[in-house]
Amino acid sequence: MSRTPSVGVVGPSYWGYAAGVTAEYLEGILDTGRRQPALLPKGVHESIKRFFRLVIESTAGHSPRILSASLANYRIAAETVAKVVQNPPKTFVELDALLLKYSQAVETLGNDGVLSDEERLTADDLRRFFAQIASDGDEESYDNFVSGKHVFGI
Repeated sequence: MSRTPSVGVVGPSYWGYAAGVTAEYLEGILDTGRRQPALLPKGVHESIKRFFRLVIESTAGHSPRILSASLANYRIAAETVAKVVQNPPKTFVELDALLLKYSQAVETLGNDGVLSDEERLTADDLRRFFAQIASDGDEESYDNFVSGKHVFGI
């Protein structure tokens, strides 16, 4: 049995919990000015790294191992960037570069250390990014519930 969720399941609600916890963690590191990996649950960090691995697999020049999940997550990321970035990318090349930057920043969340000015800006962008995914996930879950589309056992 495949452990890969179907494309219909991979919406913002799939990542909502991890996104919400990450947004709160990022808010905390912005307050203190340093990454504190002990405050980010390991499972949450692994989840958001997986999210970005799937996203990056759908960028130009890559061949996704799980096409439907990669494309679904790329769509989530692209739509979220459009909602939260002040001057969103205008081309796929610019979008892919931004998503790669975000992916690299997510990898470093497990490292202790003081944030540079550039890392602080990226952390704030990511805070808004993950807060939006969490919000979109809550909205999707609510819509599925009230429409009777909720799925049991997932």
